[in-house]
Amino acid sequence: GEARGAGGGRGGGAKMEEEEEYEEYEEYEFVRTGTLALRLRPATPHDLVFMEAYGKGDRRRTVVPAEAIRGGGPRDFTFLQEPGLHGSGRAHRGRLAAAAGGTEQEYNLQPCPDPLRPRIKCMTTSQIDEAALSPSRRWVRAGTGRYGTLRIEIIGCDSLPNLDVGVTGRARLNKTDAFVALLFEDTLVRTDVVFDCLMPRWMPWSQRAFAFDAKHPGSALTLGVFDYDMGMLNYHDPVGRVVIDPANFDAGTVYDLRYDLRSGPRKDENCGVIRVRLRIERPDEKEALLASFGSPARYHVNVDSPKTFSVLRYLCRGPVNMEQASMQTVALYFSELLSYFEYYLYVIDFLIGVLLWRGRLDFVIPLPRWVSVREEKKDEEDGGGG
Repeated sequence: GEARGAGGGRGGGAKMEEEEEYEEYEEYEFVRTGTLALRLRPATPHDLVFMEAYGKGDRRRTVVPAEAIRGGGPRDFTFLQEPGLHGSGRAHRGRLAAAAGGTEQEYNLQPCPDPLRPRIKCMTTSQIDEAALSPSRRWVRAGTGRYGTLRIEIIGCDSLPNLDVGVTGRARLNKTDAFVALLFEDTLVRTDVVFDCLMPRWMPWSQRAFAFDAKHPGSALTLGVFDYDMGMLNYHDPVGRVVIDPANFDAGTVYDLRYDLRSGPRKDENCGVIRVRLRIERPDEKEALLASFGSPARYHVNVDSPKTFSVLRYLCRGPVNMEQASMQTVALYFSELLSYFEYYLYVIDFLIGVLLWRGRLDFVIPLPRWVSVREEKKDEEDGGGG
């Protein structure tokens, strides 16, 4: 009996030690709790095909060819998933076609015909302009803010410079292959490409409409027009850019806007015109107003290739890298200082007028009441004596 009691005592002591260790382990886990960060996005057609093949165990279909994907995503600036952009696919460019039974000429619809009317592959210029003003059918949702939604549709561009000028052969017929990149807060997206056209129009069924959820009511939207260049070593040539401030527009109103594109700080440098349709939606005006008193946060945008980074850097900083010392950066800083000289003259003129009292200033000094009464009595005495 004593042996069993001693054994029981040793067993009880071991159990108490295990409980103490368990309590220390629980406290350690509570103090050292980590954080799990998740990034979510809507599934693309590529994701759906991949997951279907993965669920069936078909390993051969987990690598989906580019032909199975209908167009690249809005963030695919390498355009690797865009069907028909390689080899013989470039034959769908907007070449001039003779109209049947009329003098007006027709052009191929880009990037593809209307899915609701696939037989209509060509339209006249007036028909294309009218169709481009129709409401967009595809909207790309971007951003994660709660202070309203900025909706913008890229209608078209006019008078773009030709950045694909060739020397001999068929290259002489090449023109700018335009697409528009949009930067809003930490989101970078793009439209479809319109090939060989200096007056491109983006159709309602193409990728041209974007809805940005704002993290700050005062965040600016930057648009940039680029010339698409094929190949990983050839960067997309910038045409021009424009910055839109949403604070200048009222919520719930549709604006049809035209902006001059600028490639640099020079005002006389015109790189064409871009036309957009913009609308701002704010569910809570009071909340957005209170949030606008604070300054927007500093955002970081992740890209996957140097080619995409060149697009992003142009949208943020323009054609010249001001952080790198060169004669071009010095010239830009000098021109900026000269632009301040005009305001310097206004400041000097204001200081001279204030300090030296130059000019005429009409003012009235109020006199005490006893002064006016004394003058009236003096006038009466002078009148009586006369």
